[in-house]
Amino acid sequence: MHGSFVIPLNNIYFIHTDVPKQSFKELRIPGTCFPGLIKAGTYFTNRGWEFWYTTRNNSFLNIELKNGFYKRIILSFNENESIKNKVRDKIRPSN
Repeated sequence: MHGSFVIPLNNIYFIHTDVPKQSFKELRIPGTCFPGLIKAGTYFTNRGWEFWYTTRNNSFLNIELKNGFYKRIILSFNENESIKNKVRDKIRPSN
């Protein structure tokens, strides 16, 4: 897959590293899925449009969005905790 996302920080309302919830009621448009190996692409679920790019790596980064086409972006990579903390620091309201 090629491409990138530009996500304004004010569109992120929650970011976490939990194992993402999946549903059997998903419509893959376009995408690919080999259970236990890879899940990649755009999916329509009961939560709305989601983008997944996950592999066997179980280090997930879940980005919950508002005001955009995608409701969730789910990625897997080793630096998930570091990225989560950096983004949380940026989206936290300052006192």
